[in-house]
Amino acid sequence: MLSVKKPGTGKAKHIISRDKEKEVLRACKKLGSMATNYIVGCSAGVSASTAGRIINKYRPKQKNNPAKQPEIKVKWGKLHTCWSIDTLTVKLAGGIKAYLQLILEERSRCILSSQLIMKKSGKKSAGLIRATIHAFNLAPLVLKHDRGSEFMNSDVQGLLKNYRILPLVSPYRYPPYNGKLENTNRLIRKYMSRTRPMSYEKTEALVKEAVCYINEEMPRAIFEGRTSKEIYSAGIYFKESCRRRFTWLVKKHMDKFMKNKKRKMSRATAYRKA
Repeated sequence: MLSVKKPGTGKAKHIISRDKEKEVLRACKKLGSMATNYIVGCSAGVSASTAGRIINKYRPKQKNNPAKQPEIKVKWGKLHTCWSIDTLTVKLAGGIKAYLQLILEERSRCILSSQLIMKKSGKKSAGLIRATIHAFNLAPLVLKHDRGSEFMNSDVQGLLKNYRILPLVSPYRYPPYNGKLENTNRLIRKYMSRTRPMSYEKTEALVKEAVCYINEEMPRAIFEGRTSKEIYSAGIYFKESCRRRFTWLVKKHMDKFMKNKKRKMSRATAYRKA
């Protein structure tokens, strides 16, 4: 039995029964690599902290475990204000390497679209962005991406210019800059790691299944247990009339900073000021 104590006191607040411990461990085993304290707690009917204590109680102790750095989270106020795109590597049967590209809506953390390709190229990345824009009949205000060759090319940058989308490029070798999509990539990898490498068609079907689970079924701790789909359904779209003013404000801040400091302001700083 586990005794949960009040912080700063030696008295136990309540005691977790053996049956509840078994229920938590059973849920953790069932979820496998997708298990987090919050999801296990939801499945077992306990809080995330209690689920974490129970899991840690039966987990082998590790030495020299480095402390995690606190995560800095940025929220976008309205839907489709910011999209992010990234590419992750996927292994198919026979050791064949493929690439999975995802587009994420950052306010609700919904995966808007995905494609499984055998070779990275600017045309394919631009095609995915264009198809997503046509599917939702709108273009985002900002698109976050890294400095991969599939994004830093005339096809993608020309497309962004045509749709008046402002690019937000991450610094060199700093994945946390695009943290929401990097976290989604980890969830996709965890979901797909439960099976062995498969053929292209089966892997594509598994990706769709993973996207459906992450969007519609997985409770999010940051959304107090609600799913990304629920946040998306209740969200408010940004007004298209804001695009011109936002672009003007970004340019204004960058020009003003360059005039005063004799150097160029980073685009991310200009976005925050705008």
